[in-house]
Amino acid sequence: MEVFEYGGYAGLLLRVDLTKGEVRKEALRKELCTQFIGGRGRDAKILYEELPPEADPLSPENILCISTGPITGLLGVT
Repeated sequence: MEVFEYGGYAGLLLRVDLTKGEVRKEALRKELCTQFIGGRGRDAKILYEELPPEADPLSPENILCISTGPITGLLGVT
């Protein structure tokens, strides 16, 4: 898997299920990296697709996304 193929991202998504105590890696859909700049847009798309609108904010079905931005890791950024 070429990093630049995914816009500088590793091409992996880590899913952590705290209820089941499971961790799994998934291949990141390439279109999520090419259509959205940074983690905020990509996470919004994932939430839109996977989170039911009626989900209780404190329920186990809720989703928390943590991502990096497009300039994370660049030298000179403060």
